[in-house]
Amino acid sequence: MKTTIMGMVVGMVVSILGCNQPSSNQVEVAAEHQPAAVQLATSFTIDLQRGDWKYQRLLAQPATRGLHSGLVKLKPGEECGRHNTEIYEEMLVILQGEGEAVNISTGTRFNLRVDQIVYIPPHTEHNIRNVGEGPLHYIYIVSPTEPLPPMEDHPSGGEH
Repeated sequence: MKTTIMGMVVGMVVSILGCNQPSSNQVEVAAEHQPAAVQLATSFTIDLQRGDWKYQRLLAQPATRGLHSGLVKLKPGEECGRHNTEIYEEMLVILQGEGEAVNISTGTRFNLRVDQIVYIPPHTEHNIRNVGEGPLHYIYIVSPTEPLPPMEDHPSGGEH
């Protein structure tokens, strides 16, 4: 079965959330989606870390072609900080707690809750804030919508 990098990450998210995965434990990525210097032929797992920290990077280059992701833990009242998605589209998977997503450009606010997915389009300035009484945990998954420069000219993915 041929798939994209986003397909691999969706499989990883499905695994993290405890859902059933496809029967294949290996994902083949189409050759036209791979840079020559990076081999992305098999799936892998990443353990989520426990502890009192704010960010855990999960995926970034060179393990991926441009996609990066991480786990964010915000304490009550804490926020991740204003940032712009630039050429990336972003998906959030809410794992625990209650939050608010704010589109800074339009002023639109979205309530966030457990078992919810949020899509943030490219070129969107936004912020995520914990509005609950307990911790807010979510996974962000960011993928480029435009070609990236060669890997030696491109940073290995920024913080969320």
